[in-house]
Amino acid sequence: MTFKAVSQCVADVSPWFLENGLLLNITKNEAVLFCTRTQHEKISTASGLDVTGAIVPFHYTVKLLGVTLDSGLTMDRHVTGVLRSYSYHTHTLWHICLLLPLDSAKMIVHSIVSWLDYANALLHGMFGSSLDKLQVAQNSLAGVVCQALHSASDRVTEAASLVTNLSTDNI
Repeated sequence: MTFKAVSQCVADVSPWFLENGLLLNITKNEAVLFCTRTQHEKISTASGLDVTGAIVPFHYTVKLLGVTLDSGLTMDRHVTGVLRSYSYHTHTLWHICLLLPLDSAKMIVHSIVSWLDYANALLHGMFGSSLDKLQVAQNSLAGVVCQALHSASDRVTEAASLVTNLSTDNI
């Protein structure tokens, strides 16, 4: 199967880009063929896609607006990337959380979660294992704040105890 229709469509759109002061940057173009594994085996993607005279190779994944889409639309690569990011941010927050006021730590966690979850609508209907992994990651991030809260209350209790001991020693 050739992709002449897609190539012709891009060729038709190219003049519009130029007329409106836009440029189709061939070096930044990526192509992906979304289909099942069986269909993918039947279609030759070795030649790539002809885009205004340049050949754009097919990739297994593309990143679009921060979401990694794979050719089977399993979202596995996206979930792996999100989990890697959760792990990094959880680890980093763990080191500084005890130094932050509790409200600041909560605000940071909320911003991390909302930033990493902005594409969750695409995960609707996914298998449970990937969603379970994301839930565990969110829980561990929340656990950092809970640990800080527990540590903060321990520090307050220690400080109160120390102040009480100091004041009774001076009497």
